Amino acid sequence: MKKTGLIILIVICLVIFFSALTGGVLLTLRTVGWQALLDRTQLQERVDTLLERMGPLDIFPLTITRRDIDETRELDWDLAQVRTIQISAVSDRVTVLPVDHGGSARLNGVYRGTGDVGLVVVKQGDVLSIRVDYPRFGMSFSDLSLQVSLPAGYRGTVKVTTVSGAIDLPADRSQDWDALDLKSVSGAIQVANAANAGVTFSTVSGQVSLKELGAPVSGKTTSGKLDLSFSRAAPTTLHAVSGDITLHLPISSDIKLDYTTVSGRFSHEGLDLNVTTQGSRKVSAQSGQGSQTVTVSTTSASLHLTAH
Repeated sequence: MKKTGLIILIVICLVIFFSALTGGVLLTLRTVGWQALLDRTQLQERVDTLLERMGPLDIFPLTITRRDIDETRELDWDLAQVRTIQISAVSDRVTVLPVDHGGSARLNGVYRGTGDVGLVVVKQGDVLSIRVDYPRFGMSFSDLSLQVSLPAGYRGTVKVTTVSGAIDLPADRSQDWDALDLKSVSGAIQVANAANAGVTFSTVSGQVSLKELGAPVSGKTTSGKLDLSFSRAAPTTLHAVSGDITLHLPISSDIKLDYTTVSGRFSHEGLDLNVTTQGSRKVSAQSGQGSQTVTVSTTSASLHLTAH
């Protein structure tokens, strides 16, 4: 009986230890993101160096090789017939830029792995797909950037999907795109000017910064902070678990706010906001005629409105 009790105690201690360890790892990943954790610990570089020093092994015949990648594909289709451009990557930084003439996709940087990586551009019907193609099996590390240049006259939807890579639309001029659909797990999402495009986004832990918004916005996050700046008020629907939300609005905005939360806090400054309901879990307010509805729901994330 004593031995049985000791075994049970040891098992319980092991369960508690591994549960705490797993919880700590998950909390760290949710807080800083997978890619940021790799950068801080330099784990990717350490494993890469170790594998290169080991060289090929009989029991592990695949060899880690280092290659400098620089591939460019011209987008020489008639983009007037394209309604959706889908851009997908894994850990690669994706930058989308408008250009006055033509268009192209360029993949460049350093790749280390057991297989080949390449840039694939395919048009099927009215959908143009641009993706970084990694080997299905084996081990790989990369520091790659994918830059997509789109003709300024392109109209349609731009979809960008990454896992840990950042999504960046740095152009400060407005585009003619109908919509932006941006998805990332831990990579940051940044858009400098989305005045004419409706924006849909989702992220787990990546921070989101959207500027010059003027069309409908819909987004969700788990723990990534949201910072949204509007050139004019627009219908907005946001959902967050623990990532705090800041909305920058013109002083003369006509909005109707509906904010629900479990434990988040609400604050505002600079706006002529008439708060009609303010409880621990719900806030209702209106500015101006309230013609644009802003709906925000969170678990513990706080909401702050400010005028600019």
